[in-house]
Amino acid sequence: MRPVRCLVCSQLVTAAVLAGRPSFSLVARHEVHCLRCQAHRASLRITRRTLGSFGAVKERPPAVIAQGVLGSIVASHPAALGPGGSNRPWWPAAAGVAFAALAAWGWRHLRSQAGKA
Repeated sequence: MRPVRCLVCSQLVTAAVLAGRPSFSLVARHEVHCLRCQAHRASLRITRRTLGSFGAVKERPPAVIAQGVLGSIVASHPAALGPGGSNRPWWPAAAGVAFAALAAWGWRHLRSQAGKA
């Protein structure tokens, strides 16, 4: 099992590498003696460099493939299309928020009724 210090330092190393900033001095001192954390930093640097090189290459898929994929998405989710064919992807999230608010109100209401009895 990894020591707690390595678990904490690995999260801080990940944040530092992804942000492109130097690590805290405490993390740097730990990393000098910990081969596991050094390997983690090296792996993150390689991954960041590789992902950064992908951004330079932009390829467009053939129109037939793009139309086929978009057509299958629309065909499989006809309820996402509102009146006039406008897409409303926020609808499930809005329904979830409304349900959560109603459930919280109901729970609070029941708690207040139980306190009165």
